[in-house]
Amino acid sequence: MEQNEKLNQRRKVKADRMQIKKLRIERDQLEAVSQKEIELNQQKFDKQITEMEKVVEKEIDRDVQTHFNQSGPGKEQALVLVNEVYDDLHIRKLKVLMSKQFFDLSKSLAALQSFVGMDKIIKCKEIEQRFEREKDKTLKTVPKKELEGIMDQIGAQMDLEMQLMEEEMSKMQQLKESEMRQNMENKFFNEKKLMAERTNDLKKHKLRNAMGKAQDDKTLQEVGRKML
Repeated sequence: MEQNEKLNQRRKVKADRMQIKKLRIERDQLEAVSQKEIELNQQKFDKQITEMEKVVEKEIDRDVQTHFNQSGPGKEQALVLVNEVYDDLHIRKLKVLMSKQFFDLSKSLAALQSFVGMDKIIKCKEIEQRFEREKDKTLKTVPKKELEGIMDQIGAQMDLEMQLMEEEMSKMQQLKESEMRQNMENKFFNEKKLMAERTNDLKKHKLRNAMGKAQDDKTLQEVGRKML
């Protein structure tokens, strides 16, 4: 009888551990799925920006050549066109970047909330299992007349640990959310800066190309130098 009881107890402990392990795997998978979605969105963003740049480059080359094919003065308008088109491109790219940032932040916050929620479930299970074992041990070792009072103490202690755990997890979630928002803001600032530099370099390249087509046109050269 005692041997069967010990065997059942070991089986219960093993089952409890397996349950916790399964929950941890599910928790970690939530984070992995969210990260994969963000990575795929980054790839989509990079592809979209590249396509936007290619379309603009093709259109501006055609329009600049049209200006130079026309006889007479006014070819500097080709440079004005280049300047305006790339300024507009930067604005459109910035809107796409802002959309990506919103997606990334939303996904990250949702993943954090789910992760913390699963973590709470895991910690609750761990506390419940630990106190359940303590109750089983108490039932076997404590006299009946003392049992009720000790069981009440164990229950109160478990409730306290649950409450403290909840408070700790809430503080941790708030801290991580704050850090996440700050990191996203810093990332957006850096991406915005690099994007502006990239677009400006593309614009300068097109301006120099256009200036090279009419090196004897003093008006065009003067306008081009000011834009550079």
